[in-house]
Amino acid sequence: MAGFRAPEERRFQMVLFPERLDDVIPADHLVRHVLALFESEALSGSIQAMERVYDLARGRPPYHPRYMAALYVYGMLTGYRSSRQLEDACHNRIDVRYLMECQRPDHATIAEFVVRHGSELQGLLRDTLTLGRRAGVLKLSRVALDGTKLKARGSKGSILRRARIERELEEADREVARLSSEYEENERRESLTGGLDWGGDPDKTPAQQKRRFERQQRALQAALAEFSERQKRSARGSSRVQEQVSVTDPEARGMAGKDGCFGLHYNAQVAVDVDSGMVVAVDLNDETGDAGQLIPMVEEIERNCGEKPEAVLADSAYGPGPDLTALEEAGIEGFIAVPEGESIDEEALAAQRERIAGGEILTVEEVARMPRGRNGRLHRLCFHYREDEDLYVCPLGARLRFVRTQTQRLKGRKVKRRTYESEDCSRCPLLASCCGGSKKVRTITRDRHEGSRQRLRHRMSSERGREIYRARAPSVEGRIALMTAVTGRRRVSRFGRAGAKLEWSLAAIATNIRVLVSAWQLVKPII
Repeated sequence: MAGFRAPEERRFQMVLFPERLDDVIPADHLVRHVLALFESEALSGSIQAMERVYDLARGRPPYHPRYMAALYVYGMLTGYRSSRQLEDACHNRIDVRYLMECQRPDHATIAEFVVRHGSELQGLLRDTLTLGRRAGVLKLSRVALDGTKLKARGSKGSILRRARIERELEEADREVARLSSEYEENERRESLTGGLDWGGDPDKTPAQQKRRFERQQRALQAALAEFSERQKRSARGSSRVQEQVSVTDPEARGMAGKDGCFGLHYNAQVAVDVDSGMVVAVDLNDETGDAGQLIPMVEEIERNCGEKPEAVLADSAYGPGPDLTALEEAGIEGFIAVPEGESIDEEALAAQRERIAGGEILTVEEVARMPRGRNGRLHRLCFHYREDEDLYVCPLGARLRFVRTQTQRLKGRKVKRRTYESEDCSRCPLLASCCGGSKKVRTITRDRHEGSRQRLRHRMSSERGREIYRARAPSVEGRIALMTAVTGRRRVSRFGRAGAKLEWSLAAIATNIRVLVSAWQLVKPII
């Protein structure tokens, strides 16, 4: 037996590396593509905006923002998720040394750069989309939307009810007032005794304790201010306000996360171009659900890409009536999953509805075979609405007339709904299966967006609609997995919504650069 393999070179053996770093990096290495993109005119708009922040006439020359931005994005693509890891990579990784031309910024400089240039860095997302559009990679024919929960930088123990926050704020106010009085008294005594030093623990002087309580004051006041802002949004009908808020990160909200566990989270939104896989829009808010996010995301897509998508794919959480109507008014075709209670075989029911619309009365046996809702009653879609008379007609010929208008909350939004009732169903042979329980009348509610829902149900029941919708989950959910797992953004590392959105935007930028690199043959000729 020859024994174990001998080392190629001993640790203290002198080794001559090539004279150029360029000779060490393979021709198709990712770092070459990233560097080519950041040195091109395609991303120059955001880079030049960063350059204008610096005063180059005084002080020590700063690192160029082009390479600092490239360093941060390349770190996300290669799994380096913190400024300390990036600092270490600048010393020890050949590809990062090639990218930075052997410049070695420390972790504080890297972290400060991201904070200082947050808005300009988010502008890189728009630059990557413009480049993708010019190269023919980005199509915008179909865009898929979805949301996910990101853990905020704070524990669920920091979530307190409003009454407790107010109680702790009153206590902090009293302590600040007491310590201010004690501090003034100590100052007076020291002036009389010639300025003797404090004899106790230097970390527990009245001044030190006062500053600690003042920090607590500011945190509690910020929490109460965020609670007031949520009350205003709730009054406008956007969401139901919670009687609790985090004192660590007030802009985050207590909600169930991706794993189903309650904690402090943000609701992160993503819009992905189905054909290319590029992220065309991101957003981040404190809403517990996705209702009401459809139109803001479409507007964000238009701001980033300069044009609207032709079609939008989303799950049923995005589909309350106001959003469907606004989508139609914008000329965008919506492919949104129909909620389980609204999902029926439209084609099988179409012929029967036409007979009802023509004034024909169906037999009891035919009505008994018509679809039922989740409550077991005859489905509301089996009734025909006559717009000219503003009434519903049941399959057996009974009229349901308008009786009142009421305001209801639909997925966190206030909607006015019109209620229609029959005069008397007590003699109907299908009373139990249509009205249910001891009720003698059938009730149906309707709002002004019902026509949009009807058109959506018809579209989603067609073979074309089902075929288009199948592309939603693989495209957007796959991109969310990449942004959260590969770039490590399942938990944000910054406090506040602005910092969390910056991290989410950087994950989207890194994702888009990965797509552009994969289509390098189309991108290279135009950069």
